[in-house]
Amino acid sequence: DYFEVWSPTGAMNVFTYGVYSQPSNCAGIDTVLTIYSNGVPIATNDDANDGCSELTVPASPSPYVVRVQRYADSGVIPTYFMDITRQ
Repeated sequence: DYFEVWSPTGAMNVFTYGVYSQPSNCAGIDTVLTIYSNGVPIATNDDANDGCSELTVPASPSPYVVRVQRYADSGVIPTYFMDITRQ
């Protein structure tokens, strides 16, 4: 899945998790996060917390693309949740 997001100046934190409203619960997922700026990958993370992924990157006011994929691009992730926050 691809998501386009706009971030103001500061750090942008993106993380995935497997159970709604339980960000530390990675049950049933194994995600890989990649953040792109101008079509170029600037950060990638796999397994920050078991099967969850997390990235924090410095950001300037511009569009970014966040890609969420299953580990090894091995199919569809049945259900996952993603939060994006500014720090």
